[in-house]
Amino acid sequence: MLNQQINSEKPGLVLENLKKNQKNLTTFRLILSCLIGSIIGCLKITGVLGFLIFLLSNILVYLFVGFKIKFKFENYFVSQIQMIFESLITSLFAFLLFWTLIYDYIYVY
Repeated sequence: MLNQQINSEKPGLVLENLKKNQKNLTTFRLILSCLIGSIIGCLKITGVLGFLIFLLSNILVYLFVGFKIKFKFENYFVSQIQMIFESLITSLFAFLLFWTLIYDYIYVY
């Protein structure tokens, strides 16, 4: 049903390509979250500032992708909302894991 819905609303787009774009974006976000978490842990940043940096990095990813595709999200993703929020929780947990792991490894133990 989803395939028919996308083809009827967006003729010429292939569902597999839209899924591949979302998968690539999810992978990029996950790797970026791990790197940002590690850097913040090394810099001994704690509290709300760490979460603000995480949110800022996700906003920058959104803007980077938006500029790259000229903000025509409907041509590359199933929906703009899905593009923004689909992997947000997964990347948040990866960020928290690396942030606390690196911080504890350097400054606690």
